[in-house]
Amino acid sequence: MGGNFPLKDKLKKKKQFTVNDVAKLAGVSPSTVSRVLSNNPRISKATKVRVEKCMEQLGYYPNANARSLAIKKTDAVGIIIPTTSGDYFSNPFFSEALRGIIKAASESGYNLLLSTNTEKDEELKVIKKMINGSRVDGVILMTSKVDDECIEYLKSMDFPFSLIGSTGENDEKINLVDNDNMLATYELTKHIIDIGRKKIAMIVGDKKLIVSKKRIEGYKKALKE
Repeated sequence: MGGNFPLKDKLKKKKQFTVNDVAKLAGVSPSTVSRVLSNNPRISKATKVRVEKCMEQLGYYPNANARSLAIKKTDAVGIIIPTTSGDYFSNPFFSEALRGIIKAASESGYNLLLSTNTEKDEELKVIKKMINGSRVDGVILMTSKVDDECIEYLKSMDFPFSLIGSTGENDEKINLVDNDNMLATYELTKHIIDIGRKKIAMIVGDKKLIVSKKRIEGYKKALKE
């Protein structure tokens, strides 16, 4: 086919600027530009501003993959969404938790990588891909299970992670955020007993989850007293 393609030709001719081009325009060394990109505290504010203005002028954007390989840091955190993601997003507790994670990550200059697995019990496979593929600097688990293989794997790899929930054990080495589900269910059940109810049923979620286990414990404790 014939004809002119001015946009295509323009894209072909567009120069891909490098660190050296930025350094030349800013009147600094390429290593100084690299330090600006990595937020090195040794670089003065004036130099940083000048280099960033030159980057903007040239339309230079550092290659994220190359930078990650160079500094061994991705500036990304992996969020492990449960396989029952439909139920997950309809749960207001987790929606608010995710809102808080997004806010904190944004303020700290981190991106978020959400798992998109839909197969049952695929969380561990996703975590392994994230870690072995050097895609994230840390992981946040949104739930925990009894004998959780994801937690055990992350501990064995000595990889940074945080947990929304509990391991069910007194593990001080794990960074977690949780509420007392056993106490909450215990007090709720006691209240129902105190107002004279005799037959009390409990509807609970997945029994593999630690949160479900703790709620059942609180329910049973109140019934026994």
